[in-house]
Amino acid sequence: AAHYLREAKQHYAKDENARAVEALSYFYLGSLKKAYELSKELLSNYPEVIIARAILIRSTGKEIDFNHIEQMVPEYQRNDTDIAMALGEAAMYRDHFEIADKYMSHALKEKPNSPRMKERLGELLLQPARISEQAVNDRGPTREEAKCLEQARDLFTDAVETYKKQGITACMVRPCLARATVCMGLKDDAAMERDILFAYQLDSSDPEAAFRYASM
Repeated sequence: AAHYLREAKQHYAKDENARAVEALSYFYLGSLKKAYELSKELLSNYPEVIIARAILIRSTGKEIDFNHIEQMVPEYQRNDTDIAMALGEAAMYRDHFEIADKYMSHALKEKPNSPRMKERLGELLLQPARISEQAVNDRGPTREEAKCLEQARDLFTDAVETYKKQGITACMVRPCLARATVCMGLKDDAAMERDILFAYQLDSSDPEAAFRYASM
């Protein structure tokens, strides 16, 4: 698919939307440096192209401080759903969880039926739940951690159900496995195993689903 996206730029070299799509194709191919360069170049001439702005945020190196990334976005664009989600992800990956929650919650409020946004917000809630720390210290969740886990579980469940209604079964695997992780943190082994089994049945070729199924 990325090959065809790049072809669009060859046919419409002067069209800013086609050039944004080309940058997006490089991003999905994992060529983050190229995606960053293309989106930055495009924005220098067309600063209103939202797709390019979101790609620029997502392709910026993790070593770059979040404050710098936020300053790359004009203030009036930060409430755009796609940009808010990109900023939320950038904040989350740099451990600025309160800022991430602000941006992601705004994006979800604007698009409450977006399963991908629910997934991202659920992933954010897993950070303060400290599941790895619980496992290392062989302890259950605190009241606050359990609250985060329960909220994350509800978001992942909503995402699974939305993908199911849309008939996109392949996308159900990811939130299903994430919900299994939540169940592990909540010490609900039966629910965890059901989710892992369900994810494996949906796509036995998925590496994580196959590994977790084999480890049960």
